[in-house]
Amino acid sequence: MSVRINISISDELNQRLKNQKAKFNVSKICTAAIEQVVRFEELKSSDLPELEKLTIRIKEEMIKDKSEDQQRGFNDGIKDAVEFSYKDFKNFLNNLHIYEIYKLDKYTSDDHDGIDTIFAELAPENTQKKRELEPNLDYAYEFGWMQGVLNVWGKVINEIKDDRRGDSEN
Repeated sequence: MSVRINISISDELNQRLKNQKAKFNVSKICTAAIEQVVRFEELKSSDLPELEKLTIRIKEEMIKDKSEDQQRGFNDGIKDAVEFSYKDFKNFLNNLHIYEIYKLDKYTSDDHDGIDTIFAELAPENTQKKRELEPNLDYAYEFGWMQGVLNVWGKVINEIKDDRRGDSEN
């Protein structure tokens, strides 16, 4: 069963409609438009278990994606760091000291400016180009890169300490 309703349109639209009315069904178009708007409003106001599931799934995917970017950055940081000179490591550590607020034991979205600055100053050109060529790489990549460099530095400095201990024992 259908119910008649009245709608108001401007005089100008009414004039244009009269010239084109024979080409389409005005009632059908209005019904479809109203149906779409009503459905949209119902969706906005209803509890959607599907939406909750989607939200959870998207959050999980974002975490996984960020983790993968961070791991990639970590691996690239290790590759780059093995080519660093002592001067490069000193520069890296001095810049990290300047940005102490950007603790490398955790990553938060508030860290972007500091991470960007350190990365721009210290990452080799080829690594920076990779970041530019893949704009979807998250800041987690840069954070991971810095962790990779620090990982290498930590291993190098431990080896140096072990060597010094060995030298003092002889």
